Amino acid sequence: MDKLQFDDYDKFLVSLGVVLLVSSVAVPWLILREPFDLTIPQEEITNLSPMAQTLISQRHQLAYYLVHAVPSIFGVLLISGFVSVGFGLRGWRNRQRLFDTKTNLEVKKLSLEVTAMTPAEVIDKATNEVIEIEESDLLIDEEGPAPELPSESRTKEYLAIERKLLTIIKECLGNQYKATEYARLGPVQFDLVLEAGIGGDTDLLFEFKSIQKGFKFGWLREVALKTLYMSEVYEDHSINRSSPYVVIVAPSRILESKSLEELTERITELTTNLGRAVQVRFLKEEELQELTCQDISLLLSQRQAA
Repeated sequence: MDKLQFDDYDKFLVSLGVVLLVSSVAVPWLILREPFDLTIPQEEITNLSPMAQTLISQRHQLAYYLVHAVPSIFGVLLISGFVSVGFGLRGWRNRQRLFDTKTNLEVKKLSLEVTAMTPAEVIDKATNEVIEIEESDLLIDEEGPAPELPSESRTKEYLAIERKLLTIIKECLGNQYKATEYARLGPVQFDLVLEAGIGGDTDLLFEFKSIQKGFKFGWLREVALKTLYMSEVYEDHSINRSSPYVVIVAPSRILESKSLEELTERITELTTNLGRAVQVRFLKEEELQELTCQDISLLLSQRQAA
């Protein structure tokens, strides 16, 4: 708790309560210290004018009533002061709790904001993805067994394809979204996050995959389900909804042998039944260098043909 939060009403109640508590001591003390002409000898009073005698008599009567009222005055002021301070502090406590909750949420939000990964983390992510792809039993290797670890050149090639996609998508959509490449949010990582700008309510989340082998539907399902989980974690910590995309880049010889429309429909149906549609898109590696903003718009908005 680094800052006390009062509103004007809380301040008034606490201030009033403090005044009443102080008054519960000060007022009786002032009454009791006042002589009220009680020390004047009776002989002197007799020698005064009738009006002066009347005034002194009234002061004596007032002193009599005030002295008898001192316990009541003390009690009323003391109780009123405690009640006023109590209500003021209760209002402060409730307001302080809200302020502390807001502060904690802001701190938590800051700790879970979308941030860019370090260059080392980017390389690690790409290397791990290449390992997963090369070692997957759900990818069909037509040219012999896959190596145990990806070569450095394969990782560089993988990153080059990712960066080409990052560049073209950011160029085409960067004016509509806040783009963070190789983004991290809490425990999840995405190759690209496009946060909705003013008036938008849906963030676009991208995972890129580059493969050189044929693939089974099981591999595509694993990738989609992992992306679905990451988008759910993202949405738990974001004020916006999310729309996750998996963009798969492969040689044309692989993609031309698949019914892409059927595959995307199956993935969409599967993930929609689990709560959120993951959009799978395919790109031919040979056409990657010729991508335009129109191609990107069609890629994100339309179903792909076989």
